Amino acid sequence: MVIYLHDKKEAAVFSLLEKKAENYIAFLIPGKTSEAVMSVMHSLKAEFGDRFAQVFKTITDDNGSEFADFAQCESWGTQVFFAHPYTSWERAQNERHNGLF
Repeated sequence: MVIYLHDKKEAAVFSLLEKKAENYIAFLIPGKTSEAVMSVMHSLKAEFGDRFAQVFKTITDDNGSEFADFAQCESWGTQVFFAHPYTSWERAQNERHNGLF
């Protein structure tokens, strides 16, 4: 999930939630772009290495354009799902954590 202020040029927060343990991590990114989001994902892949798919077994995104390149994560062993438009309840835990953030 990406939380942003007004437009794609402003800084944004990219967040991930591991559902079982409810580990929530957030990253400041330069804008709501696919490049910014994938830069974080590449950094996480480099940090976790072969364990990436164990830590991030599945990822469910919304349908924002910032997730356009997320299918690449599937080549790392992670299943990627996209929530249906206007169905925030499909990602309720993440939405709740974003509200607390």
